[in-house]
Amino acid sequence: MSLMDPIWSLLLVLVTTRWLSLILALLAVLAILSVIEWAGVSAISTAIMAVVISISVYYVKLQLDLMKKTAKHENTVELIKFLQREETRKARGILIRLPVTAFARYEQYEQWTTEEIEAAEITCATYDVAGIMLSQELVDEDLLKRWHDSIVKCWNAAQPMIEAYRKERGDDYYKGFKDLFEFATRYDVQN
Repeated sequence: MSLMDPIWSLLLVLVTTRWLSLILALLAVLAILSVIEWAGVSAISTAIMAVVISISVYYVKLQLDLMKKTAKHENTVELIKFLQREETRKARGILIRLPVTAFARYEQYEQWTTEEIEAAEITCATYDVAGIMLSQELVDEDLLKRWHDSIVKCWNAAQPMIEAYRKERGDDYYKGFKDLFEFATRYDVQN
């Protein structure tokens, strides 16, 4: 008898016991599986999946709403920068004062100076972009409510030029600005 015989015997018992344990565990699982009503399990798993999908859809919607708010905020910041450029502010000032400073020739757009025409074009184009962004819900309308006085004054001051341009280029020329003017006018009436 060698020293290795008891070790081999012990290993054989352990391996056999382990296999026996695994076989018994497998038989127990099969016994449990044979008494399970699979239709019920299927219904429960379907319900759980429906809940998981609903929760996922809800969180996707929250993420999309947050992305939309973030984009709207970023667009609003960029629009503020656009409206606050020195060239744009100067142009608005020239246009707003035009009915007063050039009263005698104001109604005859053809008599406006080059500087007055350029100021009116810059202002109209700027507010046209703002109006388009507002109509597409790309910016916060509360911001544009704060500009209502300037929008109304600029629209009214630019009327001779806008009318001349619309005769040449069509009635939808500066439509975004017109929509913005109507928005600002509604705000004036409400307040």
